[in-house]
Amino acid sequence: MMFDRRKFASSSSRLVLSFAEARRGSMPFVFALVAFLLSACTSYYEEFADEYGYGKSSKGYELNGTTLTDLRDEHAYNVAKVGNLYWMLDNVAYKFYRNHDEEDKADCPRPSERTCVETGFLYPGTKLDYVCPNGWRLPSYEEWEEFYNSSAFRNYSLDNDVYKGYMSGDRSLNKDGEAAYFWTNDEEDGSHYRKCLSITLERGSFQIAGPCHEQWKLAVRCVLDAGEANVVPSSSEQNAVEKDFDCSVTDGVKVVYPEGGEWFEVGETIKLVFGSDMDFGGFGVELRFNDGAQKVNLLEESIDNAVIDGETCNEYSIKLDAELGVVTADDAYIYVYPYSKQSKAGRSEIFKVYSDSPIVEDGGDDGSDNSNNASVSEEVVSCQHPAYCYTTTADSLRHCDLDKEVAEVKVQLAKDEGIFKEFFVDCWDM
Repeated sequence: MMFDRRKFASSSSRLVLSFAEARRGSMPFVFALVAFLLSACTSYYEEFADEYGYGKSSKGYELNGTTLTDLRDEHAYNVAKVGNLYWMLDNVAYKFYRNHDEEDKADCPRPSERTCVETGFLYPGTKLDYVCPNGWRLPSYEEWEEFYNSSAFRNYSLDNDVYKGYMSGDRSLNKDGEAAYFWTNDEEDGSHYRKCLSITLERGSFQIAGPCHEQWKLAVRCVLDAGEANVVPSSSEQNAVEKDFDCSVTDGVKVVYPEGGEWFEVGETIKLVFGSDMDFGGFGVELRFNDGAQKVNLLEESIDNAVIDGETCNEYSIKLDAELGVVTADDAYIYVYPYSKQSKAGRSEIFKVYSDSPIVEDGGDDGSDNSNNASVSEEVVSCQHPAYCYTTTADSLRHCDLDKEVAEVKVQLAKDEGIFKEFFVDCWDM
């Protein structure tokens, strides 16, 4: 490390001042020397910490709605917006502290620290102010409870290695493989204890586990108040809509969730961007849950144009008008369906977006319900319903009355964009 003349000059000035006070008798010489050393070391360490990212410095974060990047170490975390908070979906994996005391260090209960970089470190309750990225904080127990009951938590399951228990003051590991323990921001008055919580692996239960002693080491998740969030959509994602979208492909459809994420709540606007020649006049839009238990109509808000890469696409804005809490793309999918089979010169089209199970929803000519008639493997697509089936996992196509070349273009689009989990067009001979 290069010698910094300015830092030495600043330290020397403090030394001269301390010795001058000692000479005047206002400060004993030994005290003056100790004061100088403490001041110089503290000041230099703070400058070093700020420059190299150790501790909670002015280094902040980048948030694009689904990913948080901690600028202290460039570590990226998955995030979700639940209510008025952005939640880390991963345990904090920030390794360093301003204090070098052994008991205050972040700890990894695994043989390799590389594992904890992926699953998070354990942190003592004494230094929690320095764990979260600048602007983020520890959640309260009540906020944890709301998060635990949300679909964002359920759909982003805890990996088994996250259930690494907690580390007590003697560094012994407790409840390893049985439960995950997390700190909250709720302190016990006048004590060395803090409220903590546990989530058990076997029962999936959520409960207060504490109070936990501040010398114990637990996992941490951080939250950010949505009103204070600086959300900048990723230039590479462009709200998950602009990448390689071709408006000239008339049957293309993409879903744009609020702030580029894959979740939405009542009153929030969802946008469907679709090809320039596609007419939504004969279509309805529903939110359908993957478990088949519920279908919810989405209210039309507006139909507008969206210019993408110089091409004009149509943009169909809709809103969720049902108290469902937070809905994620893993819970449900946007379903566009025809009011009548007579649309588009004897062809009806269905687009199923963000679904984990391939299901042909509408019946055939005989009016029967052919649900679950389609199945997908990594190698083969089999469609009993007369249709092309488009998926991101297979190349096999089944001929319908659509042009094969057009169909293959759509399949390639779905694969290249990585937006569709399944993409279906159902056809009838009228």
